[in-house]
Amino acid sequence: MNPYLVRIAQGLAIAAITFAFVGLSGRTDQTYVAAALMIAVLLTALVTRGIRWLLARSSRSPQ
Repeated sequence: MNPYLVRIAQGLAIAAITFAFVGLSGRTDQTYVAAALMIAVLLTALVTRGIRWLLARSSRSPQ
């Protein structure tokens, strides 16, 4: 996996999740936006870790 593409995909995912949280709620106060951004970062990190785990698991050769 190209690390630059991973970082770009993570950044786009964080922006999309944050935009979705703020857009669907209609709230734009600073505390809510900060909380939405933190949730987006945590979700993106969790999904990235899961994908990397699956890729590492599938690339192992059976012994």
